[in-house]
Amino acid sequence: MSITVSGIRDRVLGEVFESLASGRSPSGSGTAVAIAMAMAAACAHKALALTHKHHRLSGDGVTAMHTLEDVIRLCFESADRDAACFSAFLSAHDRVSAEHLLDSDRRTQQLGAQLEQMLQQIAGEVAALARADISCAGRLLQAARLTQEEISAENARAVSRVFDAR
Repeated sequence: MSITVSGIRDRVLGEVFESLASGRSPSGSGTAVAIAMAMAAACAHKALALTHKHHRLSGDGVTAMHTLEDVIRLCFESADRDAACFSAFLSAHDRVSAEHLLDSDRRTQQLGAQLEQMLQQIAGEVAALARADISCAGRLLQAARLTQEEISAENARAVSRVFDAR
């Protein structure tokens, strides 16, 4: 299946919110999850950047900053992939689109787990003046991961209903 990237990263935030709220777009809770995870990664990056500005970061801290930049990019890709896979499944109701949808869910869950592990690793390195950023990142990520669990379970039920009915 070819996935067309809608480029959520390049869209104005208000436009993204309007699209989410409209009901006319395949973007929905999966997009919201990916955006929340990107915001969590951005907050963690900011915490490290502030720490680096006022104190010297370890090599691991600097590496984590670069990895967080990749995670942010992957979160935006996740939002685009999720919307495309959900839309394809709604249209086709076939095994290929179902597999892609469930795979997209798994990949988003893995990304969330990777980000959670990173937050745990960098928490001790962040300067006191940036701890609220790490706290915010953790809360955003927690909400995103819980929501993604619900999405994954609902998508699995939807796939089962479609194929059980045949």
